[in-house]
Amino acid sequence: MQRASKLFQPEQLQAIERAVRDAESQTSCELVPVVATSSGRYDRPEDIVGVWMSVIAACAVWLMLPRDLHESGCWDGMPLWVGLFTMVVCVVLAFLIGTLAGSRIAPLRRLFTPRAVVFADQSILEKLGQPFLDRLCQQLTADLHRGNAADALSSVIREAGAQLSGPFPRTASDVNELHDALILID
Repeated sequence: MQRASKLFQPEQLQAIERAVRDAESQTSCELVPVVATSSGRYDRPEDIVGVWMSVIAACAVWLMLPRDLHESGCWDGMPLWVGLFTMVVCVVLAFLIGTLAGSRIAPLRRLFTPRAVVFADQSILEKLGQPFLDRLCQQLTADLHRGNAADALSSVIREAGAQLSGPFPRTASDVNELHDALILID
């Protein structure tokens, strides 16, 4: 796998930086291009819901199943393996149900989404909608398949600037708050 830091030549990095500057000259939005060697595994809210459902199920099974293990010679209690098997099955099922619920029920998902995660700016989604981001993603994917990553990024960055300039025009008081360079994550 090619590392992100080895993917671009210095002149390509400069071209991407120019594309960001050009795009930001049209809009009040800040554009931050990032290329990573591989994406990480983020804490998924649906997994967190699943874990909590598992904990609740484990506690419920523990409280509801009879436990006569300390009484020697007692023949009316359930064998230990039945209780353990029941516990494992309930915990796994609760995790799967919690994961499914967390992925399908938006308020539940938001409840367990860490606040430190960065999402698309809500005001952009409200004005331009998810189809705007989907089109940019499709354009980037198609351009990347043609082979030149720097040209693909530059093209999508310029398109984003053009689209954002309507609802979010640049004003005289706008300040460039972020560096216009491509961020590379190995």
